[in-house]
Amino acid sequence: FSASAGTIIMSGTAKTITGTGTIAFSILQLNGTITTASNFSILTLLNVAGTFSASAGTATFMGTSVLSGIANLYNVNLNGTSLQLSATSVLGIANVTTITAGTLNVTSTLPNTVNFNGTGAQSINPITYNNLIFSNGNTKTAAGGITVNGNITISASTIFAGGLYTYSILGNWVNNGTFTPGSSTVQFTGTGNGTISGATTFNILTINKSATTTTVTLLNNI
Repeated sequence: FSASAGTIIMSGTAKTITGTGTIAFSILQLNGTITTASNFSILTLLNVAGTFSASAGTATFMGTSVLSGIANLYNVNLNGTSLQLSATSVLGIANVTTITAGTLNVTSTLPNTVNFNGTGAQSINPITYNNLIFSNGNTKTAAGGITVNGNITISASTIFAGGLYTYSILGNWVNNGTFTPGSSTVQFTGTGNGTISGATTFNILTINKSATTTTVTLLNNI
């Protein structure tokens, strides 16, 4: 099945997208409760007004694509021009994100969130995020330096392994799990105020705000 234009609307409850053949949508609008374990691609828009979760398979974004709503995917592949996360959208990733071509656009419509929510260990792509969440347990290990334009959250029972990289945080640091700093640097930058919550051990912590009137406030011991 291959659609280069048009909209496919799925409004049923407890329905699935299945099959081993090519499943290529232009616009997929999910008004119901939909699950999948198959590979599929999106050319223009994935609009989740209901609920959508993938237990396996790869979602490939092929063009100048947009995600609207909350999509909990398994593998994600960017292989087009860009994937824009719309305002209040959440891109859940349970396994691996591959950037073959194009970029993740997290700046055009705010706020938006990427949630690495797999139950297994995950590698975190070294790119820019708006809000970034690590959740659902196990260890999330950065593959390089990361910039978070909003808030970074380490959820309960989840470990963020800092390694040897530098992380730039423009919003708040929320640690409800564990941060293993390694030889990393966490720096607070940007124009806005920030907070550090959750008892955290840092290797190097740098405050480098662009105005002397902005603050970073400790809400717990560090």
